[in-house]
Amino acid sequence: MGERETTGKGRATRRLGGLVTAAVLAGCATTSGGAPRQDTGRIAIESIGVQNVELYTPQSQYEEVIAATEADVWPHLEPAFEGMGVEVTEVKADQWIAGNPRFRPRRIQGDRLSTFLECGNDHGGPYADQRDVQMTFMAQLLRAPGGGTNVTVLVTGVARPRNVSGADLPCSSKGVLEKRLVAELQAAVAGGRDP
Repeated sequence: MGERETTGKGRATRRLGGLVTAAVLAGCATTSGGAPRQDTGRIAIESIGVQNVELYTPQSQYEEVIAATEADVWPHLEPAFEGMGVEVTEVKADQWIAGNPRFRPRRIQGDRLSTFLECGNDHGGPYADQRDVQMTFMAQLLRAPGGGTNVTVLVTGVARPRNVSGADLPCSSKGVLEKRLVAELQAAVAGGRDP
């Protein structure tokens, strides 16, 4: 198992956008009604000679409401990630946040990464399947204004060349991974599964 950051349990008061790292998540947009929206957020400022180059990556933040309290949904969040083959390396229980900000998969649940991410293509096919991809895959639970729990899921990624030089490519989410996580949570809560 990898390193894991954990903090104490309590009520969430801040949005996911400022919690993983401000550099990765700056500029996230939220949407309700279960539809992902991509925005461009600053991920790094790199100095090349005397010129600063700003690198950007599209981000998807997906929100959906589950008809249960945060306390009822929370015990199922980590098992939902792990059921998808995602090791949870960061937990902020006092803010109801869990996930992996530095996830490096080759496949997820047997599916190629191009199922989940758009990183561009060349003659060899999707870059998501040809390059090393590092993803941020995080979720936060918040009380929904109309009752229930609002599950906010953030997915972003960067595709890096394998064993050759070349530029890192930003990857945008296709919204599939976020929906799978929420579906896992809904099934666990509705079925009364033990976490």
